[in-house]
This record gives sequence, structure tokens and C-alpha cells, in this order.
Amino acid sequence: IGWSFFEDPEMTQSGAAYFGEEIDNTLSLGGGLGYYFSDSIRGDVTVDHRFEADVEGTNSQTGTRIETNLASTAVLANMYYDFGGRDDVTPYLGAGIGFSYNDTGSDANTDLAAAAMAGLSFSIHDGLKFDAGYRFLYLGDAETSASGAAAALSIDEIYVHEMRIGLRYEFN
Repeated sequence: IGWSFFEDPEMTQSGAAYFGEEIDNTLSLGGGLGYYFSDSIRGDVTVDHRFEADVEGTNSQTGTRIETNLASTAVLANMYYDFGGRDDVTPYLGAGIGFSYNDTGSDANTDLAAAAMAGLSFSIHDGLKFDAGYRFLYLGDAETSASGAAAALSIDEIYVHEMRIGLRYEFN
């Protein structure tokens, strides 16, 4: 489970730049399956979904305020380094690469996704760990479809900061 804080994206429409762009914060849920390669190195494949968030910006040429929505799903292959092995409290760093599926409601696209993570895991009971961490995530770009006289809106450079908590179970 996570809470996603989006950075302000770059928005354009028919070559016109936007100002006051923003994406609201939203909830994310996900899961994954992984493997320990050694006491300190592990990897996993994860799927995370960020629920619909409002996207807003003002067209610099017309002064029109545009609103749309964005939901995103990311599939990542990640590698982590656990400092101190698998102790009771284990700090870690990680990085991941994969793809995102960005949906504005009127159009959807797939793009490159990448992540950097840091966190702590706490042993709860025989292989069960509580995990608390931070993830910086690049989700690529999104676009709305053109409708009537309105051209497609591009939402570029989607970055998100996520505070995440979860459970991890180590099968031995």
C-alpha cells in the first residue's frame, strides 16, 4: 500500500505550453514475487496500480483551464541490496526498470518506467517482515484523445514520490 505524491508534469496541447500543471495525490496498491540471490541481494517483479488522480493545467495561449484524470499501472523488475543481511531491522536500497500503462480515461498508452527505492524491513515472525519505504518513480507520458475541436492533451514527464508500507514473506 502506498501514497503517491506526483510532481507537476509538463503539459502541451497543439504546441501550446501550459502553466499551473498539477496531478493530485492518490493511493497505490501492488504486489510482487521475488527471490534472494544471496543474504544481501534480492530481486522481484512487481505490479502496482495508482488510482485515478485529477490532472489540471491552464493553456498559456487561451487561458483555458483543462482538467482530466490519470490512472497508472507499473510493472517493474527490481534489484535490492539489504545492508546487514536479513537481520531484525534491515535497511535496503533498490532500483527497478519496466513499463507503465497510463490511462487518462479517453486514451491510454504504454511507456518506460523506472524506480529508485530505499527503506527498512522489520522481522515480525519466522520469515514475515514489515516493510516501510520510499520510492521515486518515473512513469513516462500520457495523452488524452482529441475530441471535436479540442486537440489531444499531452502530459509529459510524470514523476511520483511514494511512501509505501507492506508485508513480505520469505519462503525458506
